[in-house]
Amino acid sequence: MGQHFLKDRSVLAKIAAALELSRADHVLEIGPGQGVLTRELAGPGAMSMLGVSTQLFTDPSIVMRVPPGAFNPPPKVDSAVVKLEVLSKPRVAIPSEDQFFRVVRAGFGTKRKQLANSIAHGLGVTKDKSSAALAQAGVDGTRRAEELTLEEWSRLAWAAEGAGMSGKA
Repeated sequence: MGQHFLKDRSVLAKIAAALELSRADHVLEIGPGQGVLTRELAGPGAMSMLGVSTQLFTDPSIVMRVPPGAFNPPPKVDSAVVKLEVLSKPRVAIPSEDQFFRVVRAGFGTKRKQLANSIAHGLGVTKDKSSAALAQAGVDGTRRAEELTLEEWSRLAWAAEGAGMSGKA
């Protein structure tokens, strides 16, 4: 993957205006790629660790789409400008950031595995204990991590904490 430079100044002007930047703001520019960050705005079904984190701590929105022709050389994918407004507190209640992300990492830790297996493996507990926490959270253990909503991750983190599933050695 090479570099692609924005050549369309009208797109640049629209980006700058839409972001309403001040000198105190921090900006992270991410170039054309697989569209991972943009897909995170879609929610469950295509969720990832990045998507969970983004939705937990920010209010994400797509400011605008940018066609390949706005870049030199043109990438083979469409691009988007994504705005992440940082929230004053996490979007959902969580036991602690450490506990929440231990559970989320465990869920995403093994690709294409059902949650009951991923959570058990990732937190070092039995599948029975993992299944019990999932049931308490109201989450079907045969689902996969990318299918869960932020609210379901929150409930699962609370249930895992209540069951003493910290994942610490």
